[in-house]
Amino acid sequence: MSARDHYTLPLLCLICGRSGTAWWSERERPSPCTGIGRTLDAVSKGFRIVPPQCGKGDSQAHCTECGVEA
Repeated sequence: MSARDHYTLPLLCLICGRSGTAWWSERERPSPCTGIGRTLDAVSKGFRIVPPQCGKGDSQAHCTECGVEA
């Protein structure tokens, strides 16, 4: 099985301006909900991971202060 690629992306809350980082990796195995794709592994303090609903795509990072997607 091949190694997964890992990468980071910046986060920014458009309401309060909080910034942070999201750590992503590629999935080694397909998911029944989203197929082959990426997984949101972790987010910086001040953000939380909101899992996707089946068939709705990737997890999202939401600001813990404002509750909006970053």
